Amino acid sequence: MSRSKAARSFLILPILALVFTLAAIPVQAGVVYTVNGLDPRPPDQCASIKRHDDMANCYFHAHKWLKVISAYKTTPPGSLTYASDSESNAALVREFYQEAVAYKMLGNDEEASTDIFLAKTFIGAQQVVSKYMWSQIVFDYNAWATDTTKRMAIDNSNRTVANTSWAQQHGLTGEEATLVKYRGVPCHIQTYQGSGDYHTETFWYCNSDGSYEESYTFTNGHQTGHYVP
Repeated sequence: MSRSKAARSFLILPILALVFTLAAIPVQAGVVYTVNGLDPRPPDQCASIKRHDDMANCYFHAHKWLKVISAYKTTPPGSLTYASDSESNAALVREFYQEAVAYKMLGNDEEASTDIFLAKTFIGAQQVVSKYMWSQIVFDYNAWATDTTKRMAIDNSNRTVANTSWAQQHGLTGEEATLVKYRGVPCHIQTYQGSGDYHTETFWYCNSDGSYEESYTFTNGHQTGHYVP
């Protein structure tokens, strides 16, 4: 053997021995090995987002499905504020849809069916989300919703038709009729006729026990108030 070959063998053998030794060391679950004391994994950019709905949206686009659900489930009730009811409704529809996708990707078909139903049948959903998101909601609803949830959607559609008919019979204005169409027939209507053409109506909606749950006030046919006791 030449001197150069002997030198290469002298260097290669210790290196191979080190590689096999490292490969034989068991790796403990959950242990993060650092490089120069630093975590080599990329940082979680979504975790620093304060609003949990925006955090969930970040995880959704990163395809981190468990974290999507976790972010939505850890959002404290009433902790999120929006500039308008329309923005609030859009955020709820997005939440239902993104949870549906996350559950589907995780193999939980029952939860996926429930959430896609909630997104599809949310009052006025088509008007508050983008055309693209609505088309995705409709497509996934047709693919994922069970026969039970689809029957529930048909029942909701029938109630909408009945509510619309009621609004027409009572001569409601466009905005009043839209509320009744999607929210249902109010349990009580409070009216006030002021001087001249000033006229207000407050539509009250009740809980199952008959107590007031929510109200909408219209002045001369246009919504001017929304109240939750």
